Amino acid sequence: MSIRAYVFLFVLLIFNLFSFSQTTPNKSISSYTKDTTYIRSVLTKITTLYYDARHDSVLIYLDKISAFSKKNKIEIFNPEIYFQYGQYYRGHTQYNWNKALEMFNKSLYWARKRKDNEFIEEINYKKLTVYSDIFLGSSTSYAKQGNLVKQLYENIRFSEISKSKKSLYKTIYLFKDIYYTYKQDSSYYSFFDKHLKDNPLTPTSINYQIIYFGYFIYKKDLKKARNCFEELSKFHAKKKLSDMVYAYYINDMMRESLHYPSLCSTIATQLKPRLNQLPGRTDSLTYYNNFSTFYLIRKQFSHAENYNQLAKNLIDKTPNLPVTCRYDFLINQLSILEHKNELKKSIEIYKKVIPIKDSLNSLFSGFNLILLQEQIASDLKLKEFQKEIELKKYESEQFQIQKFREFSGLILSIVVLIILLIIIGIQIRKNRKQTNTLLKLTSTQNTLFGVIGHDLRSPVLAAYTNIKKVVNNPKLTADEIRSSLHSKMVRLNTLLLTLDNLLYWSNSQQKSFKRKPVQCNLLEIIEECLELLETNIELNELSIVNEVDPTLECIIDENHFKIIIRNLLQNAIKFSPAGGSITLTSDTRPPFVTISVLDSGPGFGNTGNSKQKGSGLGLTLVQSLLEINNGEFETTDTAYGAQVTISVLNANA
Repeated sequence: MSIRAYVFLFVLLIFNLFSFSQTTPNKSISSYTKDTTYIRSVLTKITTLYYDARHDSVLIYLDKISAFSKKNKIEIFNPEIYFQYGQYYRGHTQYNWNKALEMFNKSLYWARKRKDNEFIEEINYKKLTVYSDIFLGSSTSYAKQGNLVKQLYENIRFSEISKSKKSLYKTIYLFKDIYYTYKQDSSYYSFFDKHLKDNPLTPTSINYQIIYFGYFIYKKDLKKARNCFEELSKFHAKKKLSDMVYAYYINDMMRESLHYPSLCSTIATQLKPRLNQLPGRTDSLTYYNNFSTFYLIRKQFSHAENYNQLAKNLIDKTPNLPVTCRYDFLINQLSILEHKNELKKSIEIYKKVIPIKDSLNSLFSGFNLILLQEQIASDLKLKEFQKEIELKKYESEQFQIQKFREFSGLILSIVVLIILLIIIGIQIRKNRKQTNTLLKLTSTQNTLFGVIGHDLRSPVLAAYTNIKKVVNNPKLTADEIRSSLHSKMVRLNTLLLTLDNLLYWSNSQQKSFKRKPVQCNLLEIIEECLELLETNIELNELSIVNEVDPTLECIIDENHFKIIIRNLLQNAIKFSPAGGSITLTSDTRPPFVTISVLDSGPGFGNTGNSKQKGSGLGLTLVQSLLEINNGEFETTDTAYGAQVTISVLNANA
């Protein structure tokens, strides 16, 4: 095979490899996107099913997407999948707390791998709720207290470290149930003040209404407490709170406001039809106890007894409900029996109440000790973390200083280089400007010499020759001398106009024009210029047609205007044949008035064939003067001859 064939095969191989590398990833990316979209949609559906309490369906879908993720090796959703498993085992009627903790820990492991601090905070909060469920749903013990308190301070510490407050408020709110267990509301609000002092809530947020309601009740500020309830109801009306969550929170609000009849009645009206919306049996027992106490305070004992019986039925079915709820049930039952004068049964209930109260007081002392120990340990860990952060910050600052010095040196070098380039550029631009100025001055000098050599020397030489002839001819009569001089007046007049043009043109090149605009009548200026050029017109036997509107006026420097009109007329006279005509017309074209000069000459395109030659200085001067006075200039060839049109500002515009 030839070298060309080998090269061709090599190129073909590279092309195929490139095509494979382009198509294969695109296919896998497309498939991966489809799979992740499917998992995300199922997770959304699971959340909806969970809040609808359809636990069996939740487990079916979770097993389905868990197997799908493992099969396709998709790990990005592992935190969410294990989190939902934890939710399932926590919310299921069998309350498998150990399994829930196992799943939340797996979710936490994957969330840490993903470095998702926001989700880590949410998982820690859910773990706290499980420990709270364990603590409240069984006989209280120091071991369970310890797990609960450790998780509490772990959550608070994580919020401080991550600077995130998303779950801090919910954590503090959840801890209220623990203090309520021990009937120690005042201790809770001391804890509340400590942790919310530096983390204030926005008064318009949902969390504010939920957390501060109880605080305002404790402070006996019923107006603010009522406002919190009303704002929470507005959030529910706007679908920002689900029915289940709303029912859960107002159930708690009713418990806290039982001794304030007006406010409690308002909340009870909203809560009463929502029993089936409450998420768990503990909440249902709280609901029955709330309404039993509500009617006892109002001395509606039959209603109170009905709700107390419902609470008893629930406790009989679920003996491991929180001790506090059972304590509230017994207190209500005791009040009902005392009202019915059933003293024997009252004494039996009282004997059950006293040990529970003593046990709670004893356990609270131990709880406070654990709380204090964990708080000290948490503060030490936080200080160690802060020291570590400060050390890393110092190292980072030193590194940044070093980098800044290196960067500053680089920037300084670049700046010096740029400055040098700018100086060189300025010098080059200056040299170019000087070169252009010199070229312009050379051009101006050439033009000046051309005008002097052609437009000035010829008329002067002709005048000199004619005058010499007259002087050297003694036979000429006075009339003949007068006639000869009259004919030379035209040349002298032209010479004078050329000198004026040369002077003004020289000024324009030096940019020394000074404009003094005034209001000028068009016709008056034109007639004055025609009168000045009358001898030239008569000598060439030209007829003038002046159709300029006598009412039109313009704003322009008067002297400039005269030079413009005079040059236009002189140019028309020069190129018009003997016996020809010159027509002057005017018009308005806002914001201008226009003056047109039409001659009967050969036109601009045929000036090369004309016997009359010029330097072009007159029209150049006209253009310069019009620019200075904000005017316009236009030349056209017509069937009759050349036409020049100028536009100047209308005085009446």
